[in-house]
Amino acid sequence: MTNEQLLDDLKQYVSTTVSQATADLKNELKDEMNKRFDSMDKRLDRMDERFDDIDGQLNEIQNAVGSELVKNDTAIHDLDKRVRRLEARAA
Repeated sequence: MTNEQLLDDLKQYVSTTVSQATADLKNELKDEMNKRFDSMDKRLDRMDERFDDIDGQLNEIQNAVGSELVKNDTAIHDLDKRVRRLEARAA
């Protein structure tokens, strides 16, 4: 075997080794990124659940405030009627 053939064989070996190492690193990186994205998805799902709970509570609060507002508006309207009747009698 000549030096040139040895050099060509060595180049091919190094190229193959580097290529395989690069492919392995890519796969490891891809697997690690997938794990991290899965973890992020789980966290985002938990956040969505919390937001849904908070949204439900806010809806209950808004409904309660709305009901009280209607009651107060009705009471104010009734008082306004009474005041006008009293003013009319006094006049």
